[in-house]
Amino acid sequence: MYQVELIALFPGAVVPPHWHPHVETYETHYSGSGEAWLGAPSRALPQPRLAGDPLLRRLRIAVGVPHGGRADGLTTALSLQRWEGKEPSFISEDWEAV
Repeated sequence: MYQVELIALFPGAVVPPHWHPHVETYETHYSGSGEAWLGAPSRALPQPRLAGDPLLRRLRIAVGVPHGGRADGLTTALSLQRWEGKEPSFISEDWEAV
């Protein structure tokens, strides 16, 4: 099953290390700044930029991959989700700490 969810982070928000056991997501970031990381929490990965619009960035997060980050300013993203073995709900309800 698929779902689209708008995610908003307030300035200074920290997303602690976590993973989603039932959700693969493709996040397209529309506004804000900060950093995101995949895999090891000590390794920050910059968001890749999309050709044609330097403000749009995307990030693919596979099922079970640890990730996290922080927002410097008000940050918004659209999350296109593929749910496996569970009915779609809020992605924050399919969250396990690393």
